[in-house]
Amino acid sequence: MAFSQSIGKAQTPALCQFCEESQEIKWKCINCELFLCQLCCSKIHSKIKASMEHEIINVKDFEMVDFATSMRKVDLENMVCTIHDKQKCFVFCKDCSVPSCSKCLMETHKLHDYKDLDEEYKEIFSEMEELIKQFEANLKFISNEKKYLQEKLSDGDDNFKETRDLILQTEKKMKDFISKHAKDLLQELEAKWKQTENIIKRELSAITKNEEEIKTRKKNLYQALQSHQAIDIFSTSKTLEKLLPHYSVKKIKENKTKFIPTNMEVKKGSQSVLGDIYTILDLELINTYPSDLENVTNIVFCSDKTAAIGSLNSSKIQNKI
Repeated sequence: MAFSQSIGKAQTPALCQFCEESQEIKWKCINCELFLCQLCCSKIHSKIKASMEHEIINVKDFEMVDFATSMRKVDLENMVCTIHDKQKCFVFCKDCSVPSCSKCLMETHKLHDYKDLDEEYKEIFSEMEELIKQFEANLKFISNEKKYLQEKLSDGDDNFKETRDLILQTEKKMKDFISKHAKDLLQELEAKWKQTENIIKRELSAITKNEEEIKTRKKNLYQALQSHQAIDIFSTSKTLEKLLPHYSVKKIKENKTKFIPTNMEVKKGSQSVLGDIYTILDLELINTYPSDLENVTNIVFCSDKTAAIGSLNSSKIQNKI
């Protein structure tokens, strides 16, 4: 973790914090939070009854040791009950979801169901780590879906702008009497695009909101896991929201618009002076049938589920199922 890597030789004192004489600092007592020389560590500190079970780390290993985890381990072994002063917690009350001491067992948590404190701590810690992994996986999914929506928005916007520019360029080449028709076409184009644009933006806004929510919850878990105090893990577990937010991204059907200009030599009274806006359908090829017709200009569907195809340039008619 970042915290463990921040504890380096640059923070090591010049003298042993026990004897205050030796400059050969080799050890760090996690419990006492003191830097020790070899002599004080082996001959004095380890002989004191109160410090025999303290956790000692070589200063060379600081960058390899998960310092926050070591501190939480020590804190777990010496966790003081929040109700009874100077009483250490040694079990976890499953009914109340709190660490408990011997007095708690006789008073507040009498006849409750208990669990080993270290075992419960490991389960909560593992659960929080697993939840972070799920957050990361969901953030990756959201990132992909967000990219998909942004691409759809960009492509649709490009199509809108290109079509608009073509309409405006065509309008400039025409006479003044067609200006009103050009404005009508622009309004129609904008109405078609805005409907799709609004759908995309709503989906993009919703998925961005989910992304920020997950990032916030992930950040809170990281802060709890970086704490040196095991009680922070238990406190966080009480308010831990394990359910992930529900979300789904709609698959947006693309119906791009296309502008086909009319021949410039048109009559003044024509209904389509500039041209018309058409919707490009997303067609799917289902089947093919061979034919000796050069081109097909007419298709007639019959009640017996057959179709007759023909061509204006040929007298032939061909039936196909």
